[in-house]
Amino acid sequence: MTAKMYRRLDRLILGSLLMAVACAGCGRGPKVPTASVAGMVTINGRGVANVQVEFDPVEKIRPGYGVTDATGRYTAQFLMNQSGVPLGACVVRITHHPDGGPNVLPDRYSAKADEDPALHLTVPKEGAAFDFDVKMDRPLP
Repeated sequence: MTAKMYRRLDRLILGSLLMAVACAGCGRGPKVPTASVAGMVTINGRGVANVQVEFDPVEKIRPGYGVTDATGRYTAQFLMNQSGVPLGACVVRITHHPDGGPNVLPDRYSAKADEDPALHLTVPKEGAAFDFDVKMDRPLP
């Protein structure tokens, strides 16, 4: 190789390194701070599968979600690659759509959750367990 070729190769390597360093901060941006949140949802004291629990942050950030298993237990997830719920104040919305139909739980737990102080929580940085017993005056369909 000639000296001129070495200089070009050096510039190419240096340029590639500078580009790599510049792009190191690119991508999906900073992660939203989250904490582990899990718990149990019962309906009239009984665990029910496929109940959706949404932790909607007061700061307009994407909510964290959980879905109950057959015993009523859930673990919240923020993104596919990030578990937990955003830190801070949030409103919890609880819904259940058996067979993909409409929500069968009282509006108090979803559409009117903003009005219920019991559904206003704060997610601490150390995480938390939040349990909910949904009260219905009729049996689940």
